[in-house]
Amino acid sequence: MLRSYQLFAFLLAIVSGCPAANAGEILFETRTTTTVVSPWDALASWHAQTSSVTSTSLAQFTDINMSRSHQHSRLQLVFETADFTTLEFEFGLDAGLGAALYVNGDEQSATSEDLWWGNNWDAKDELLQLAGMAFTSGRHTIDLYWAENCCAGGQSGRFRAGDGQWQALSSANLARLAVPEPGTTVLLLVGLASLFAAKHGRHIHALS
Repeated sequence: MLRSYQLFAFLLAIVSGCPAANAGEILFETRTTTTVVSPWDALASWHAQTSSVTSTSLAQFTDINMSRSHQHSRLQLVFETADFTTLEFEFGLDAGLGAALYVNGDEQSATSEDLWWGNNWDAKDELLQLAGMAFTSGRHTIDLYWAENCCAGGQSGRFRAGDGQWQALSSANLARLAVPEPGTTVLLLVGLASLFAAKHGRHIHALS
């Protein structure tokens, strides 16, 4: 039978040591623009194109080069949050025909401006941003649509939780959002330890 300190270590490893499976996913899809693009109805514009779609799973959305001009792009992020969390996202895009961002299927940001960030995160007017949005615990999806009518260019993304440091938009960093904060972990462990103590106490009482 496990001793108390062994059980505590075992529970700590379960609760705080392993992110949820598939908790951070990045899907990048591209297709050739074949018809009119509207950033104000980006989802419909994406489905209106008649070209084939190329899909790639990415470990990190950093310095991703456009493969061709007249390209329509979609970026999907799937992640889980263990706690109530405020997140901020910034996307540096080459989007001559504008861009739009959806969170869990609802449009949150859209622009028809020609976005050209030039690898400069300080060029805020050239970024597509999701600022200070609260996410409840659970699974979430962010979909980003944009189109370029001219030349190829680089694309990158980053995010941060609360007032924390900016992090690269990678599947590993997104997966960390699924790990409970230390305070939450402590509360869970205290609850589990209490249940164990109560059961252990009943066992001793039954033997005596």
